[in-house]
Amino acid sequence: MSLKCDIHIHTNISACAVREMTLAAVVKGCERLGHRFVGISDHINHPDHMARNATLRPQIEQVRSDVRIYFGGEDNYLPEFGGHSVSLQLRSKFGYQYVIGSHHNLYVPETCKDLETIVRAQHEHHLETCRHPAMDILGHPFRYLKGTLLERCGRTPEAMEEAMPDERVRELGRVARETGTAVEINTTSFLCAFEPGNPFIAGYRRLVDILAEERVTFALGSDAHRPAGLDDILPAWDLMDRMGISDDRIWRPEGE
Repeated sequence: MSLKCDIHIHTNISACAVREMTLAAVVKGCERLGHRFVGISDHINHPDHMARNATLRPQIEQVRSDVRIYFGGEDNYLPEFGGHSVSLQLRSKFGYQYVIGSHHNLYVPETCKDLETIVRAQHEHHLETCRHPAMDILGHPFRYLKGTLLERCGRTPEAMEEAMPDERVRELGRVARETGTAVEINTTSFLCAFEPGNPFIAGYRRLVDILAEERVTFALGSDAHRPAGLDDILPAWDLMDRMGISDDRIWRPEGE
Protein backbone atom coordinates (compact mmCIF):
# COMPACT_ATOMS: atom_id res chain seq x y z
CA MET A 1 0.00 0.00 0.00
CA SER A 2 1.38 3.41 -0.99
CA LEU A 3 1.99 6.16 1.53
CA LYS A 4 -1.47 7.45 2.44
CA CYS A 5 -1.32 11.20 2.09
CA ASP A 6 -2.91 14.18 0.36
CA ILE A 7 -1.00 17.45 0.17
CA HIS A 8 -3.51 19.45 -1.90
CA ILE A 9 -6.64 20.18 0.14
CA HIS A 10 -8.59 23.43 0.22
CA THR A 11 -10.65 24.76 3.10
CA ASN A 12 -13.42 27.32 2.92
CA ILE A 13 -10.80 30.06 3.19
CA SER A 14 -10.51 29.51 -0.56
CA ALA A 15 -13.45 31.20 -2.28
CA CYS A 16 -13.91 28.22 -4.61
CA ALA A 17 -14.42 25.74 -1.74
CA VAL A 18 -17.82 25.03 -0.22
CA ARG A 19 -18.77 26.48 3.16
CA GLU A 20 -18.81 23.01 4.75
CA MET A 21 -15.09 22.54 3.97
CA THR A 22 -13.94 23.53 7.45
CA LEU A 23 -10.68 22.39 8.99
CA ALA A 24 -12.66 20.12 11.31
CA ALA A 25 -14.43 18.52 8.33
CA VAL A 26 -11.08 17.97 6.60
CA VAL A 27 -9.59 16.30 9.67
CA LYS A 28 -12.63 14.05 10.12
CA GLY A 29 -12.57 12.99 6.47
CA CYS A 30 -8.85 12.30 6.48
CA GLU A 31 -9.09 10.26 9.68
CA ARG A 32 -11.79 8.16 8.00
CA LEU A 33 -9.54 7.52 5.00
CA GLY A 34 -6.59 6.53 7.19
CA HIS A 35 -4.17 9.26 6.12
CA ARG A 36 -0.72 9.45 7.66
CA PHE A 37 -0.34 13.11 6.75
CA VAL A 38 -2.14 15.79 4.77
CA GLY A 39 -1.47 19.36 3.69
CA ILE A 40 -3.80 22.34 3.68
CA SER A 41 -3.05 24.39 0.59
CA ASP A 42 -5.52 27.21 0.06
CA HIS A 43 -5.19 29.46 -2.96
CA ILE A 44 -2.69 32.32 -3.03
CA ASN A 45 -3.93 34.27 -6.03
CA HIS A 46 -2.29 37.48 -4.81
CA PRO A 47 0.47 38.19 -2.25
CA ASP A 48 -2.15 39.75 0.03
CA HIS A 49 -3.80 36.34 0.39
CA MET A 50 -0.83 34.95 2.31
CA ALA A 51 -1.67 36.76 5.53
CA ARG A 52 -5.34 35.77 5.24
CA ASN A 53 -4.49 32.11 4.76
CA ALA A 54 -1.96 32.17 7.60
CA THR A 55 -4.80 32.69 10.09
CA LEU A 56 -5.42 28.96 9.64
CA ARG A 57 -2.02 27.92 10.93
CA PRO A 58 -2.79 28.46 14.67
CA GLN A 59 -5.93 26.36 14.19
CA ILE A 60 -3.88 23.57 12.61
CA GLU A 61 -1.46 23.64 15.52
CA GLN A 62 -4.37 23.05 17.93
CA VAL A 63 -5.66 19.94 16.14
CA ARG A 64 -5.23 16.69 18.03
CA SER A 65 -5.29 13.80 15.59
CA ASP A 66 -3.27 10.80 14.46
CA VAL A 67 -3.18 12.49 11.05
CA ARG A 68 -0.29 14.95 10.72
CA ILE A 69 -1.42 18.21 9.19
CA TYR A 70 0.91 20.59 7.41
CA PHE A 71 0.31 24.22 6.48
CA GLY A 72 0.95 25.04 2.83
CA GLY A 73 -0.45 27.10 0.00
CA GLU A 74 -1.24 26.88 -3.71
CA ASP A 75 0.38 29.76 -5.49
CA ASN A 76 -0.95 30.94 -8.84
CA TYR A 77 1.33 31.85 -11.74
CA LEU A 78 0.78 35.57 -12.36
CA PRO A 79 2.59 37.17 -15.31
CA GLU A 80 1.96 40.63 -13.85
CA PHE A 81 4.20 39.67 -10.92
CA GLY A 82 6.83 38.29 -13.25
CA GLY A 83 5.86 34.74 -12.30
CA HIS A 84 4.68 33.39 -8.97
CA SER A 85 3.61 35.84 -6.29
CA VAL A 86 5.15 33.93 -3.36
CA SER A 87 8.74 34.74 -2.45
CA LEU A 88 11.02 32.97 0.01
CA GLN A 89 10.76 36.01 2.27
CA LEU A 90 6.94 36.03 2.32
CA ARG A 91 6.82 32.27 2.75
CA SER A 92 9.06 32.49 5.81
CA LYS A 93 7.24 35.52 7.23
CA PHE A 94 3.86 33.77 7.29
CA GLY A 95 5.10 30.32 8.28
CA TYR A 96 4.27 28.30 5.19
CA GLN A 97 5.76 24.81 5.34
CA TYR A 98 5.46 24.25 1.61
CA VAL A 99 4.11 25.88 -1.55
CA ILE A 100 2.53 24.34 -4.63
CA GLY A 101 3.21 26.29 -7.81
CA SER A 102 0.20 26.01 -10.11
CA HIS A 103 -1.02 27.49 -13.37
CA HIS A 104 -4.66 28.42 -13.83
CA ASN A 105 -4.59 29.88 -17.30
CA LEU A 106 -3.09 29.29 -20.74
CA TYR A 107 -1.23 32.63 -20.70
CA VAL A 108 -1.65 33.13 -24.44
CA PRO A 109 -4.09 35.41 -26.30
CA GLU A 110 -7.65 34.13 -26.66
CA THR A 111 -7.24 34.21 -30.41
CA CYS A 112 -4.31 31.78 -30.33
CA LYS A 113 -5.36 28.33 -31.55
CA ASP A 114 -1.96 26.99 -32.51
CA LEU A 115 -1.36 23.88 -30.42
CA GLU A 116 2.44 24.11 -30.46
CA THR A 117 2.41 27.74 -29.31
CA ILE A 118 0.00 27.00 -26.46
CA VAL A 119 1.80 23.89 -25.26
CA ARG A 120 5.22 25.54 -25.47
CA ALA A 121 3.97 28.37 -23.23
CA GLN A 122 2.63 25.89 -20.68
CA HIS A 123 5.83 23.87 -20.79
CA GLU A 124 8.05 26.91 -20.25
CA HIS A 125 5.92 28.01 -17.30
CA HIS A 126 6.22 24.53 -15.81
CA LEU A 127 10.00 24.65 -16.08
CA GLU A 128 10.06 28.14 -14.58
CA THR A 129 8.00 26.93 -11.63
CA CYS A 130 10.41 24.05 -11.00
CA ARG A 131 13.29 26.52 -10.92
CA HIS A 132 11.53 28.95 -8.56
CA PRO A 133 13.22 28.80 -5.13
CA ALA A 134 9.96 29.17 -3.19
CA MET A 135 8.12 26.31 -4.94
CA ASP A 136 8.23 22.74 -3.62
CA ILE A 137 5.69 21.17 -5.96
CA LEU A 138 4.62 21.67 -9.56
CA GLY A 139 0.83 21.66 -9.27
CA HIS A 140 -1.39 19.74 -11.70
CA PRO A 141 0.91 19.95 -14.76
CA PHE A 142 -0.81 19.35 -18.13
CA ARG A 143 -4.17 20.30 -16.59
CA TYR A 144 -4.89 22.83 -19.30
CA LEU A 145 -3.61 20.59 -22.04
CA LYS A 146 -6.87 18.62 -22.09
CA GLY A 147 -8.97 21.77 -22.32
CA THR A 148 -6.67 23.17 -24.97
CA LEU A 149 -7.06 20.12 -27.16
CA LEU A 150 -10.84 20.03 -26.96
CA GLU A 151 -11.93 23.64 -26.65
CA ARG A 152 -9.27 25.83 -28.21
CA CYS A 153 -7.87 23.61 -30.95
CA GLY A 154 -10.77 21.26 -31.66
CA ARG A 155 -8.45 18.24 -31.42
CA THR A 156 -9.08 14.73 -30.12
CA PRO A 157 -7.58 13.40 -26.90
CA GLU A 158 -5.17 11.26 -28.89
CA ALA A 159 -3.41 14.51 -29.87
CA MET A 160 -1.93 14.64 -26.37
CA GLU A 161 1.04 12.58 -27.55
CA GLU A 162 1.65 15.06 -30.37
CA ALA A 163 1.30 18.00 -27.98
CA MET A 164 3.63 16.55 -25.35
CA PRO A 165 6.23 14.42 -27.15
CA ASP A 166 8.48 12.25 -25.04
CA GLU A 167 11.48 14.56 -25.18
CA ARG A 168 9.46 17.48 -23.79
CA VAL A 169 8.12 15.39 -20.91
CA ARG A 170 11.61 14.08 -20.19
CA GLU A 171 12.95 17.62 -20.05
CA LEU A 172 10.33 18.46 -17.42
CA GLY A 173 11.28 15.33 -15.49
CA ARG A 174 14.98 16.17 -15.57
CA VAL A 175 14.44 19.76 -14.44
CA ALA A 176 12.08 18.66 -11.66
CA ARG A 177 14.61 16.09 -10.45
CA GLU A 178 17.56 18.49 -10.65
CA THR A 179 15.73 21.25 -8.77
CA GLY A 180 14.22 18.90 -6.19
CA THR A 181 10.69 19.84 -7.23
CA ALA A 182 7.97 17.24 -6.79
CA VAL A 183 5.47 16.73 -9.62
CA GLU A 184 1.86 16.46 -8.51
CA ILE A 185 -0.49 13.63 -9.37
CA ASN A 186 -3.70 15.66 -9.19
CA THR A 187 -6.69 13.35 -9.16
CA THR A 188 -9.41 15.97 -9.62
CA SER A 189 -7.81 17.19 -12.84
CA PHE A 190 -7.25 13.79 -14.45
CA LEU A 191 -7.85 10.48 -12.69
CA CYS A 192 -11.31 11.46 -11.45
CA ALA A 193 -12.22 13.72 -14.37
CA PHE A 194 -13.03 11.05 -16.96
CA GLU A 195 -14.75 7.70 -17.22
CA PRO A 196 -12.48 4.63 -17.29
CA GLY A 197 -11.17 4.00 -20.77
CA ASN A 198 -11.25 7.63 -21.84
CA PRO A 199 -8.23 8.32 -24.11
CA PHE A 200 -7.19 11.22 -21.88
CA ILE A 201 -6.49 8.77 -19.06
CA ALA A 202 -4.17 6.73 -21.29
CA GLY A 203 -2.42 9.90 -22.46
CA TYR A 204 -1.96 11.12 -18.92
CA ARG A 205 -0.63 7.74 -17.78
CA ARG A 206 1.97 7.90 -20.55
CA LEU A 207 3.17 11.25 -19.24
CA VAL A 208 3.34 9.93 -15.67
CA ASP A 209 5.22 6.82 -16.80
CA ILE A 210 7.85 8.96 -18.53
CA LEU A 211 8.24 11.15 -15.45
CA ALA A 212 8.67 8.01 -13.36
CA GLU A 213 11.42 6.84 -15.70
CA GLU A 214 13.13 10.18 -15.06
CA ARG A 215 13.04 9.36 -11.34
CA VAL A 216 10.95 12.33 -10.24
CA THR A 217 9.36 12.52 -6.82
CA PHE A 218 5.57 12.55 -6.96
CA ALA A 219 3.27 14.62 -4.75
CA LEU A 220 -0.23 13.21 -4.31
CA GLY A 221 -3.12 15.65 -4.22
CA SER A 222 -6.89 15.36 -4.41
CA ASP A 223 -7.38 19.12 -4.88
CA ALA A 224 -10.51 18.66 -2.76
CA HIS A 225 -12.83 21.64 -2.41
CA ARG A 226 -15.66 19.81 -0.64
CA PRO A 227 -15.74 17.04 2.01
CA ALA A 228 -16.79 14.34 -0.47
CA GLY A 229 -13.87 15.32 -2.69
CA LEU A 230 -11.38 14.01 -0.14
CA ASP A 231 -12.12 10.49 -1.43
CA ASP A 232 -10.75 11.51 -4.83
CA ILE A 233 -7.24 10.80 -3.55
CA LEU A 234 -7.87 7.04 -3.69
CA PRO A 235 -6.99 6.62 -7.41
CA ALA A 236 -3.60 8.27 -6.77
CA TRP A 237 -2.79 5.71 -4.09
CA ASP A 238 -3.87 2.93 -6.43
CA LEU A 239 -1.77 4.34 -9.28
CA MET A 240 1.36 4.54 -7.14
CA ASP A 241 0.84 0.92 -6.06
CA ARG A 242 0.35 -0.32 -9.61
CA MET A 243 3.44 1.58 -10.79
CA GLY A 244 5.50 0.24 -7.90
CA ILE A 245 6.49 3.73 -6.69
CA SER A 246 8.22 3.40 -3.32
CA ASP A 247 7.35 5.62 -0.37
CA ASP A 248 10.66 7.48 -0.59
CA ARG A 249 9.56 8.84 -3.97
CA ILE A 250 6.30 10.22 -2.59
CA TRP A 251 6.85 13.78 -1.39
CA ARG A 252 6.14 14.96 2.12
CA PRO A 253 6.85 18.27 3.87
CA GLU A 254 9.66 18.62 6.35
CA GLY A 255 9.10 19.30 10.03
CA GLU A 256 6.12 18.72 12.30
